[in-house]
Amino acid sequence: MLKCFAKILIVFFLLPLTWQICTSYDWARRLENATMDFRYWLRGDIDESKVVQPIPKIIYINVDNAAIDFMGEAPIPLSFYAQAVYALTNLGKPQALISDILFFDKKYSNLVDKQRVYEDERMCRQYFENSSNVVLGAWYNTFGDVQQPFLQHEIPFPLIYKGFTKFSLIKNPLYPSSKVVGNKFRVGITNGDSIMNGGSTIRWIPLYARTHSQIHYTLGLEALMHVLQVPHDFVNIYGDDSPDEKYEGNFGIIFLNQDEEVLKKIPLQKRQLMEINWFSSWSTTKDQKVSLIGVLKNYEIIQSPNASKHEKDNALAFFSQFNDAFIFLGNTYEGTDLMIHTPVDTKKVPSIAAHVNLFKTLYSAYYIQHFSWMVELSIVFVLNFLVAIIILYGDFIKRWSKLLMGCVMVYFLLALGSFGIFDVTVHIACPMVAPLGCLLTLSLFGALYQMLVERKQRLRIKSIFGNYLSPEIVSAMVATQNNPQLGGVEKDITAFFSDIQNFSTFSELLSPSNLVKLMNEYLTAVTDIINQEGGTLDKYIGDAVVAMFGAPFDLELHALHACIATCRIQEKQGILREKWGREKGINWPQEVLQMRTRIGLNTGSATVGNMGSSTRFNFTMMGDTVNIAARCESGAKMFGVYTLVTEDTYKTVIGESDALVFRFIDRIIVKGRTHPLNIYEIVGLRRDLPEPAFECIDVFEKGIQRYLRQDWIEAVKLFEQSLNLEPLQPNRDVGITTNPSLVYKQRCAYMQLHPPEMDWDGVFVMKTK
Repeated sequence: MLKCFAKILIVFFLLPLTWQICTSYDWARRLENATMDFRYWLRGDIDESKVVQPIPKIIYINVDNAAIDFMGEAPIPLSFYAQAVYALTNLGKPQALISDILFFDKKYSNLVDKQRVYEDERMCRQYFENSSNVVLGAWYNTFGDVQQPFLQHEIPFPLIYKGFTKFSLIKNPLYPSSKVVGNKFRVGITNGDSIMNGGSTIRWIPLYARTHSQIHYTLGLEALMHVLQVPHDFVNIYGDDSPDEKYEGNFGIIFLNQDEEVLKKIPLQKRQLMEINWFSSWSTTKDQKVSLIGVLKNYEIIQSPNASKHEKDNALAFFSQFNDAFIFLGNTYEGTDLMIHTPVDTKKVPSIAAHVNLFKTLYSAYYIQHFSWMVELSIVFVLNFLVAIIILYGDFIKRWSKLLMGCVMVYFLLALGSFGIFDVTVHIACPMVAPLGCLLTLSLFGALYQMLVERKQRLRIKSIFGNYLSPEIVSAMVATQNNPQLGGVEKDITAFFSDIQNFSTFSELLSPSNLVKLMNEYLTAVTDIINQEGGTLDKYIGDAVVAMFGAPFDLELHALHACIATCRIQEKQGILREKWGREKGINWPQEVLQMRTRIGLNTGSATVGNMGSSTRFNFTMMGDTVNIAARCESGAKMFGVYTLVTEDTYKTVIGESDALVFRFIDRIIVKGRTHPLNIYEIVGLRRDLPEPAFECIDVFEKGIQRYLRQDWIEAVKLFEQSLNLEPLQPNRDVGITTNPSLVYKQRCAYMQLHPPEMDWDGVFVMKTK
């Protein structure tokens, strides 16, 4: 009962609550922002021509590379900017000019002419004082929590949700310098909320900052006040006087008219934040873009006494395009620090674009709507409940499982579609990370729970049968839920036999404990390689290992895998010999340090299956294919090789891959058979063999051809050449007493004294197993 209650508590309550709490962390915000980027991509650009209340004309004035080149070398005179502002506001007659270029006091190098700076500031101030409807940027230079210490020059943005609620102690932002722009201007804050943005992409902007002396509004909101002709005195921030965040979602800004009627109501998140609804990317926006150089040059023409009437008329026509427009002035030149990432752009764009899209969001009322924390928790809880029911009780409610899962899928489709896809006027930011994270975690827990249940069942079966059957057969029995039965089937396999050279002497030289330690380490290494290459261990017979490739489960390229396994085993044995030679505490005899393993392979049809009595049986292989593999292993000794395969294995492998190098060894008749077999040595993996090995094979094969023609003298000469190139040499390589070239050299000498019949076909008859 207690376990059942714990499951219900974790699955139905703690899991949704945990994920909902996680949404307040930065990593979760970043993931949620990624889902928002995907929703923007699905929605595409908003067609502004279909907006219910047409958005006023917007024109970007870009301070681009051409404009920077025109204005001259740094420090660029600020009067150029002021001259452009003056020309645009007086000749263009816009509704407002908004700039996020910060006209702060600058510190100049001692090399800069101070008189020139003074004159520039004077002219700049004169231009600004004769300009109207200008909104300039103010700036807070850092973000943080009210509790953290700040340096004297740092002015943190007063985010209310970060504890900045004692408005009498809050400083004003950094204003434009009165020496540069005078006092005849309005100020708009340029900051975004770097904390809520959860990264470098601009998404959230505080619409206002309340300080000890006044309320400062953001640039986009200032532009909206110009459109609606609402003075600051008729702007009311409701809910701002309550520090209790349980009322989150009930905060906002109201514009009033002269009769104190509500003109516009703007909802806020976290008491002062607005998420920008990006209407379009910088590259696809329909808003007009004009270079600052055009403004400066046309104003220069108007002021020039030498310009013709036609030139001046064209210049005036240029400025007429700005009539009743909202002009947004911003830096776009390469290297400017006023560039930002956005959810709809792949590259950085000018920061002024954020204020334009905020203005569009506010004007159109296409606000991105967010649910309260409790509503989001309820959504996560309901979705989690539906999936939990399916996972825990799916077997009992199969008819309803698909319907419940369909409900979950419908939610995520609605979450995507409700972001301006179904209705462009509705942009609901349904939570995605918490529901998805909760469901994925729940599914993971469900899978783990199911695995634990199945594992208990498998361990129970393995504990009963594991001592009698191979692990592969027990695993197959558990997976198929079939009991093992006597019987066999014909399968195409590659049989594997291995044996340690001169192992009988080991038991005489080693104590029982050291012998067991040695064999356990050796057999473990061999078995691991066989398993890694897809083989199945059949049995151990003392030091011998019997295995099969291709049974009980089908294995593609089983002959190739078997051959690769032999190369890896020979390489691993060399590593073990070196390890045993360095091992402290045990003085291994020389025979151990010279240990070599002979391996035989054969590919063909064999009978595989459970064989034995009705009470005790083993999964094994039987047949002529198996017997020949065993003969190859024992026959390797007489040729001085350590991996011998039949022609069937050789032909199968070379038809599948060129990764291995073989050489023909002999044509033999094994004991118990009447038909001859061609046998081959696996020299090694092609990538590992040195060049002399390939030369050895070439010379050796020429010697074999002479040998088969009974040209004993020439054959001996060739075998003497290949003898010096053999990869394994007696008296040089440990454990090596002979090799194929030496064997054939001796055989040719014997044949010279005891020549075979004239019709000899080159077959050698093995007298032993």
